[in-house]
Amino acid sequence: MPRMNVARILRSPKFRTKVAVIRTTQTLEHGRSVNVASAPRTISAVVVQGNGDQLVRQAEGERIMANITVIARERLDDGHQGRTADIVEWPLGSGNRYTVTLSSDYSEMSVGFWQAICTLNPMVPVS
Repeated sequence: MPRMNVARILRSPKFRTKVAVIRTTQTLEHGRSVNVASAPRTISAVVVQGNGDQLVRQAEGERIMANITVIARERLDDGHQGRTADIVEWPLGSGNRYTVTLSSDYSEMSVGFWQAICTLNPMVPVS
C-alpha cells in the first residue's frame, strides 16, 4: 500500500486552526481525590469534522451526538492510566466542548503528529 506523508498539509496555516485544551489534574488531600482544573491553553491543530450532528432520541430525552478529529504535534490525553481525559473547545469561543475519547500516534501519515478522536459533551444550559 502506498504511503503518503501529509506533514506539509498539517503544517500549513491554511489548514490549521486554534483549539483550546483543558487538562484536569487530580491531587490527593487527606486521602480523598480532589480535581483541580487548569486554565485552558491554546494549541494549533488541524480539525476535521466527524460524522456530523446526530439527534439521538432515548426514553430519558434527546441529545446531539457529534465528534471531531484533532491532529496536532502534542498528544492529547484520552484518560488512560488513572488520568482524566482532556477537554477540547472548538471553534474557540463557541462553547462546544469535546472530550478526547481516543488518542493515537499519527506517524503512519506524518511523523511527530498525534490524532485525537473527540466526542461532543452534552450541552447543559448555563443557569
